Amino acid sequence: MTSDSTLPDPPRSWQILLDVLLNPSQLMQGSLEYLVVWSYTRPWSCLLWYAPVLLLFTVVTTIALVGANIDDDVLVARYAKWYEQRMAVGQSDASGAGEAVSTGEESSSDPSRRQDDSQVVGLLLRRILQMQEGRQSSMMLTIAMQLERQGRIGQARAMMRELAPRDRNGNPEAHAWLAFDRLKRIGVQSEEDRDLLLHDLSNAVKWDGCSAELLATYAGILEQMNRPQEALDFMQQAAVKDARFQISLANMAARHNRRDLVRAASTSARARLQSKVNSGDADAEDYAQLANLALLNGELDRAIELASGGLRTFGNDRSLRRLLSEALRLQFRTTADTSGGTLRVHLELLDAALKADPENASVTEELARIVAMGAQLPPAMVEELERRLTDGKATAVTHLILASKALRDGDLDQARPHLELALSQAPNNPVVLNNLAICVARSPDADLDRAVELIDRAVAILPNSAEVRDTRGEILMRRGELAEAIKEFERAIQIDPNRVITRRKLADAYDQFGLGHLARLQRQKADQLEAEQSQPQEQSQPRESSQQQTVSQP
Repeated sequence: MTSDSTLPDPPRSWQILLDVLLNPSQLMQGSLEYLVVWSYTRPWSCLLWYAPVLLLFTVVTTIALVGANIDDDVLVARYAKWYEQRMAVGQSDASGAGEAVSTGEESSSDPSRRQDDSQVVGLLLRRILQMQEGRQSSMMLTIAMQLERQGRIGQARAMMRELAPRDRNGNPEAHAWLAFDRLKRIGVQSEEDRDLLLHDLSNAVKWDGCSAELLATYAGILEQMNRPQEALDFMQQAAVKDARFQISLANMAARHNRRDLVRAASTSARARLQSKVNSGDADAEDYAQLANLALLNGELDRAIELASGGLRTFGNDRSLRRLLSEALRLQFRTTADTSGGTLRVHLELLDAALKADPENASVTEELARIVAMGAQLPPAMVEELERRLTDGKATAVTHLILASKALRDGDLDQARPHLELALSQAPNNPVVLNNLAICVARSPDADLDRAVELIDRAVAILPNSAEVRDTRGEILMRRGELAEAIKEFERAIQIDPNRVITRRKLADAYDQFGLGHLARLQRQKADQLEAEQSQPQEQSQPRESSQQQTVSQP
């Protein structure tokens, strides 16, 4: 074993590689010599088999590298230009086919070609959408608008939905287009459609170019959702963009007791409409709007004058007839007195309202109120009221008022059918539920289980109503549930301490429960309250007894 500690020489291959890297000229010379030797020693015919593949690979690689360095906006512009060319060809073919049909000649357009064009257009649109993902592209909006003009509504709708997704906020202009599309073409058929429309509208109103019509539509939906202040704000924006919506603003403001907005909108709208009347350019709708504004501001005489003048000028216009009828009805309400000798004069106003528009349900309700108050109607009015009752045109309020009178008269057989009809038209009206529950519980064939179900629905809607709590206590008392009935009567008295009828019912419940001393205290309090009531009130409004109770009409 030697003691030589020298390192071994590096392998020859590494030495050659190192020399080549350090001497580029030697690398080039060696490579050239290798190619020359390789060309003399290899069969060239075998390379011919691989040449096409190598050539294709080279071309594809070159195209990919060049394409990867092209800006996306440049590519989209090229796609859009190609798309416009294809659409121009499609329109040319369509017009040619139309001319051929009109002249009786065979069309030269090839259906398979048109199908291919449609596929190409669809591919172009999909590619543009892919490249523009996440952007709010004006070019996409322009293309979608072109599709709409060319009758390709489905493609335009799909493109707009890409810009304005269902589940998140998108391009406000696209949302506006989709909202208008649903209102004018698709329609609202279900709750899902309504939610989608609300989603599109809530985004559309963020766009400065949103139309007054869409703003007003959104305001109407917000009002239905019990968001009056937002509704009024958007209706004001609609009125600023289009003066025709000032009438809608005034009506909405009146519904929410915003007299300041009513006056402002009415003043502006009235000036615009009156100028048309003065110039002789007004039509029946203009007169109707002026009459409506007068009604909103309580100017009943002016409303009657305008509606009557419009009818004389334009004949039998339905809107004008309804407005005249409503103005006469409201005039009757403001001056009506069902006692003494003035009743006939006021009934003549109501008769005129009925003649102006026999289909005005509000007039029928006025007639029913008079019947419920015990007033005597002229034969023609009685006949009209009976006609509307028999032909099914009477409203839920009409049936409710007539049923209330029957209940006060103790005629349960007469009251119950009216209440059942009212319930079918207004299933969630607490007054109808309350009165029908009373009727069902007091009938000879009382169905106390149904009465409880009805009154529980009313309680769910009006939990703090003394009337409803009183009714529930009476029904529970009839079922023998005295403890629960006492709780309901006591709750009703807490809500309204002046309810004499409830205190007497509570006294009866105390007696049956064995609490005679509490019953005496309640009766003493009831007598005291009854004595404090003024005599004119007792005479003019029949006092409820323990056998009769109704809830006042809303």
